[in-house]
Amino acid sequence: MIERRAQRILRSSLIVAALAGVLATPASAVDANDSTLQRQRDAFASVWDDVVDGLWPLEPDTARLLQTYPLWPDIVAAHYSASLDSTNTRARQQFMQTHAALAPIKRLRYRIANAAITQGNWQEFGALYDAHYRDANIAAFDCAALAAVLRGDLRWPVARRNALAEKLWLVGTSQDRRCDTPFDVLRRQGFIDDALVEARLQLAIERRRFSLANYLARSLDKSAQASVAVWKRAHQQPEQFLRTHQQDQATTAEMVAHAARRLAVRDAVITRQLWLTASRRFGKRMPDELSGEVLRTIGLAAAQDREPQALQWLLDIPASATDQRVLEWRARAAMQSGDWSRVLQAVAQMAPEFAAQDRWRYWEATALREDGQRAAGDALMTELAKERSYHGYLAADTLDLDYRFNHDPIDVTDAALTAVAKRNDVRRARELLAVGQTDRARRELSDAQRTMNDAELTALAALTHRWDWHPEAIAVLGKLRAYDDLSIRFPLAFDELIRTAAKRDRVPGNWVRGIARTESLFQVDAKSSAGAYGLMQLLPGTAKQQAKTSGVRWRGTQSLFDADTNVRLGSAHLASLYDRFEHTALATAAYNAGAHRVQRWTENVTEMPAEIWIESIAYDETRRYVERVLFAEVVFAWRQGHPITRISQKLPPVGAKQSPVAAVTRLYSAAND
Repeated sequence: MIERRAQRILRSSLIVAALAGVLATPASAVDANDSTLQRQRDAFASVWDDVVDGLWPLEPDTARLLQTYPLWPDIVAAHYSASLDSTNTRARQQFMQTHAALAPIKRLRYRIANAAITQGNWQEFGALYDAHYRDANIAAFDCAALAAVLRGDLRWPVARRNALAEKLWLVGTSQDRRCDTPFDVLRRQGFIDDALVEARLQLAIERRRFSLANYLARSLDKSAQASVAVWKRAHQQPEQFLRTHQQDQATTAEMVAHAARRLAVRDAVITRQLWLTASRRFGKRMPDELSGEVLRTIGLAAAQDREPQALQWLLDIPASATDQRVLEWRARAAMQSGDWSRVLQAVAQMAPEFAAQDRWRYWEATALREDGQRAAGDALMTELAKERSYHGYLAADTLDLDYRFNHDPIDVTDAALTAVAKRNDVRRARELLAVGQTDRARRELSDAQRTMNDAELTALAALTHRWDWHPEAIAVLGKLRAYDDLSIRFPLAFDELIRTAAKRDRVPGNWVRGIARTESLFQVDAKSSAGAYGLMQLLPGTAKQQAKTSGVRWRGTQSLFDADTNVRLGSAHLASLYDRFEHTALATAAYNAGAHRVQRWTENVTEMPAEIWIESIAYDETRRYVERVLFAEVVFAWRQGHPITRISQKLPPVGAKQSPVAAVTRLYSAAND
């Protein structure tokens, strides 16, 4: 088996070398006819995995078919990458020079550089490093280069070596393991002295990397070690630290302030009590700036937890620590308590660019009306109601005005579409999409956009929309700040899947669409940093439980990349959240932040206008999420010619007692799509 594999690798190197003349010429700039193009796609898909594994399964006829395919360089680059030791170096270099700007060549070059390090080929690595990676801030390569210089395998001026060494050393996090040996050498040589160790120790403390700080302190005196120990206690046990700390030489105002900021996010009330005591003990040794920062953290945490004292605590924050976020939460705390004059004061203090946002225009108008200045409030509401936005629609609801959609399709000529479609980078992106390599297709298209002007980007948005590549089309329009083409920005993607799922679960299809668009922009293979997958961004645990409840066969996390499965489970999960909370806004918030958080946010709320509850959501992401979903639901209804259900009609007061029958009727009466 091993011998056969070696023979195939050897054969591959001979084949590629024989094709050197072809490799020197980029793939044809003109697409083949549809029949040939489909054959090329099928052939690429059939050989790709084997090529990546280091084999060469291409028969001569297949190779000839693929030589004019835009992804032919990817096949050759993958072959070289998988068989660096056995391929013709001269042919490889010629190939890389010909296609130097392509993404697969950049990946191949990176692989070659890593292999050169592993094999100790420092001449090749040094040339690659100087040509491509010297200013790339790739720590693994920088560390390898520094090690090679210290060994004498690479020759640099001392000033260059020292500059790189200091740059790599002075970071507040653990460095790449390839730096371990050169750092040891530099410590023995005296370049890394106590001053540099102390500087990095301070950086580690600032980044709260206490394991690194503890390691660095070992080489310093006992006072440094004691200081790190106190920092660790302040970080890991903030409440106990605030209750028991002693103002000895090792305890600083910064440590006490850090403990208070840590504790505030858990319990703002206890933190304020402990902080006031601690700051009195420090007296003038507690800097005003630090005190203001802590009071700011406590006030914001109290407001987000809906503490009754929050408004006063926010007002107690000194002017030096009062920023836009403090002013926003002052306004929110004031509207929760019905203090509309305080809302007006907070908005008046905001910088003009913030006060002019739809959000604060709406709340200023509401506050004016509630404060007895109805004419001024109505005038502001009238202007805001002209906007196509969540808050613009709330303003229209207030005055019973029609919603504005302001749809204005982008204008793209056939010639512009053709020109962009013929670009090699766009053709490559399209083919990567066609053969299922979506991640690479996105990267290719992202690189292409860097060299496009606005007219070309506009054509690209129209082109990717025609390809049903909705996430990219929407993103390109966002880059252009071209927000008025609603057919591209709000596509009726996966229409039949969504209609079927929504009908089965008795939820409005446009609500499901709003969730899918807000979650993933209709990206089937979307993956979030939180571990959510697919169109409707489901967590595997949630999806597995929902599959069991809904009778859907569960095949593991990968099944969430199947659009049908994802929409079925996402729609059913959304319906279950509505059944639990009996409120569109609460169910939407729970879809994003989790039902347990929404349950906490609604505790002790006797009755509150839903618009104020949404505005007071503790998480910025969830607040914007709910607003976007409610807004998108309206736009999707408009796009399909459905009767428009006003946003305010979907938002009964939070905490108000309502009959389940009324709640269900309110929701399902909108399920007409």
